[in-house]
Amino acid sequence: MEALPDPTACKTLAAGACADSNGDGVVDERDRQSLPPTSVVADAHALGLLVHPYTFRNEARRLAADHQGRPAGEYLAFYALGVDGVFSDFPDTAHAARLVHLLKTDASFRDCLVGGTNCGRAPD
Repeated sequence: MEALPDPTACKTLAAGACADSNGDGVVDERDRQSLPPTSVVADAHALGLLVHPYTFRNEARRLAADHQGRPAGEYLAFYALGVDGVFSDFPDTAHAARLVHLLKTDASFRDCLVGGTNCGRAPD
């Protein structure tokens, strides 16, 4: 999810690329911004394909700046797009974010986990 240079988002442009878009004085991976969602996941699902993006990491320097150093935000953004799973070097974070996503979006999962009711199916 690497962004194209946007002159309004960059403090300076160098050779057509953003230079220090987050204002921390260093030009690195943290200056990246996520692109708006597309229909790629829905299109793949319409063709019967599963979508598993890779490789998710926890280090702030590996995250797009719009996640503000919070890796769970990146996982949640992808889960909200409908991906079927993720490849991660930090499976504990991926799993925790998936549970948060399911608690927010799947009433039967929430009812089963919290109240012990409606537990007839496995979670997504």
